[in-house]
Amino acid sequence: MRRSFLPLALSALPSAYAGFSGQSLRIMPLGASITFGYGSTDGNGYRGTLHDLLAADGNTVQMVGTQINGTSVAPWNEGYPGYIITQVDTQANLNVPIQNPNIVTLLVGTNDATGDVDPAGMASRLTTLIQNVLDAPPTTLVVVSTLPPNANTAANGYIKTYNSQIPGVVANFVAAGRSVVFADTGAQVSLSDLVDGTHPNDAAYARMAGVFYDAIQTAYADGWIWPLDGANPQDGFTGKALRIMATGASITYGSGSTDGNGYRLDLLNLLKADGNTVDMVGSQQGGTMPDNYNEGYPGYTIAEVTARATIEMPLQNPNIVTLLVGTVDMLNDDDPAGAPARLTTLIQTILDAPATTLVVVSNLLPNADAATNTRINAFNGALPGVVASFVSAGRSVVLVDCHGVVNVTDLVDGTNPDDAGYARMAQVWYNGIQIANTYDGWIWPLYGTAQNGRRDSGNSRVFANKLS
Repeated sequence: MRRSFLPLALSALPSAYAGFSGQSLRIMPLGASITFGYGSTDGNGYRGTLHDLLAADGNTVQMVGTQINGTSVAPWNEGYPGYIITQVDTQANLNVPIQNPNIVTLLVGTNDATGDVDPAGMASRLTTLIQNVLDAPPTTLVVVSTLPPNANTAANGYIKTYNSQIPGVVANFVAAGRSVVFADTGAQVSLSDLVDGTHPNDAAYARMAGVFYDAIQTAYADGWIWPLDGANPQDGFTGKALRIMATGASITYGSGSTDGNGYRLDLLNLLKADGNTVDMVGSQQGGTMPDNYNEGYPGYTIAEVTARATIEMPLQNPNIVTLLVGTVDMLNDDDPAGAPARLTTLIQTILDAPATTLVVVSNLLPNADAATNTRINAFNGALPGVVASFVSAGRSVVLVDCHGVVNVTDLVDGTNPDDAGYARMAQVWYNGIQIANTYDGWIWPLYGTAQNGRRDSGNSRVFANKLS
């Protein structure tokens, strides 16, 4: 889980080291798949921990870029999996003048080494990239990192040579009065830390974040944290009409939250802050938020939620459905092995009316009951395959990891989260919606109208003291 790495990263720093505070930082992580966060269980790589370290010192920290990955509150970056140095340079020329960072963390070159792309010229190409980053805006700090080792022997030889050249590249810029500092994050990673021979595991990423943090502290001491230049870039998409049907059981309804809103109000506010029109729809009403409609049915199983979705989808016509369901099946030990198939049926039901609906599916949260938690873990393990089957068929379904941002200690009753847990979940839903728009264009125009509120008298809108 992302926040668990913060103490580990802090422990890697000198105990007497006091970080600067009160600065406005706009950080662009730039590179390829390591920058993107491959290999980390939460997709944050080093970025989430670096953000948290600097924010914990009392700074305002914004991570910027056109790419999105991970569960962090700031998932934006310029990490392009598979890209070589020249390709990253092309993207930097496009996006640095738009994003206007005052700090760029740069780790690039692994794909040149693994692909045997002119390894002798890597340092020269890095120099060109750094110069281009410094040109727009000129008051940017560039933190240049070494590469982690690689399990491929030939690639690792190229990486060692390249890493030995980076201090000289940095020194040339410093001699010219430019704000470039060296960060030896690669030295924090051993071959045994690589999950696939190339990408670090969570612990190694946390140590890398500590080295980036340390280098930024050094730069601050040199007066190289410049004031922000230009307006903040827009994080998420803007100007879209969103009709969201939050679907599930008690967690969707907001049980456990002090205001009854669960994750829904925070999600609505994040999307509205980007300049979108947001309408929450459903037959249920729960929470203090003005637009409190939802399809959360405390105590309902997947099959029962499917029955409700069959009725409500053609009436509410959402273009986004956030779906977290199955906890009751796991609590009741209700054919847990068949739960992924039932979820597949539910997703298909949602996609059938209207067809242009984005379904954002979350895995289940942990549970205080050990047997239930075991069943939840098995169910969660099946979800990537469920979602992939729809994606391969061209359907707009994405998977998000709310499980990764909630601990058992965040549960007020062993099942439903507290307010802080719900707030982190909202960020995960938000990130998933951004990813669906950025990479797939899956935010569809609205279809038809919505008919909020219950139209049958057989069920009450109020669910008290019921579990997910």
